[in-house]
This record gives sequence, structure tokens and C-alpha cells, in this order.
Amino acid sequence: MDDEPGSDAFLSAIRAGDRRAFARAVSVYERSVRRFASAFLGDAAEGDDVAQRAFLDLWNDRAKLRPEGSLRGLLLARARHLCLNRARALGRARVRGESLAAEPVQADAPPTPLDALVGAQDSRDAGALHARVLALVAELDDDVRTAIWMRFAGEASFEEIAEAIGRPPHAMRALVYRALAGIRGKLGGAS
Repeated sequence: MDDEPGSDAFLSAIRAGDRRAFARAVSVYERSVRRFASAFLGDAAEGDDVAQRAFLDLWNDRAKLRPEGSLRGLLLARARHLCLNRARALGRARVRGESLAAEPVQADAPPTPLDALVGAQDSRDAGALHARVLALVAELDDDVRTAIWMRFAGEASFEEIAEAIGRPPHAMRALVYRALAGIRGKLGGAS
């Protein structure tokens, strides 16, 4: 399959049951979906399960794929739905960030604005700030928290986030950057 992931021809190939196109979609988008779900749930193993389920659902529902729209946005929307269900099933009213703070940061993970908020001089300070940022993100409204994790862990564009959440892209951009500004304000002089 020579078509770019996300193109109409690529989506049509998946709809038709092309296993190579589906395998390519998994290889291209798995990291984004897994990172989003892990960040949202605060647990890498739970995130892996959600990502796997999102791809399984994509394959099982491939006949319903629309040729327009973003495949990453569709996968992140499905992962969001699965994350919300998983969080409820686990009895979490609010997703906690403490377990994520204890996990080592992956070496291949690109820096994000959230990382810039925790740019401390020594690793002890960085760890404490990282945990504080995660705790502040966990306190946010579900849509805002979801948008932040989709943007910075799932590497989604604001258009993909808007598609997944059902709000306009400009509104999602404003929510994310307003939330980041609020987090910076709560961190005070720590950043």
C-alpha cells in the first residue's frame, strides 16, 4: 500500500479489509493512541489495553469508516471513549497522575509544553514538578484534560482533537492554552 495513512485511498483500503493497510495504520498511529490512553488513565498497562482495543474496534467496524476525517482523530476518539469507560469501571471519579509520575519518561518521547512547565535544574526538582503538573492536569475538566493528553501525549492536531471531542478546533486550542496558562500560574515561580 503506497498511499499515505489518512488519505481517502488508505481509508478505503482499510474499509475493504486490506490487512496491510491496517497493519500500516497500527504502525503509524499506535504510539499516539497508546501514549494518549496511558497519560489519560495514568497507567501504561491500562493505556496499552485501551490502545489495543481501539485498533481492534477499528478493524471490526472498518465497514463504517468515513472517507473524510482523520484516522488519528477517529482512533483517539475511540480511545477517549474507552478510557472514560475504563476509568468508571476502575472506580476512579478523577484520573490520578501519581502513577504516571513514578514511571520513567521514555527517551524517544518528544518534549512538549507540559515538559517546559517542569524545566527544573536538578532531577529531584524535576520529578516533584512533573508530579505537580500531572496532578494539576488531573484536576481539569474531562474535555480539557482529554484535549491536553491528545495534544501532547497523542500528538494530535487541534482539528483531530476537535473531531474526537466534538467541538470546534479554535475552541479546543483556546481551552488547551488557557489550561496551560492556568497550570503555569499555579506553579508560580517553580517554572
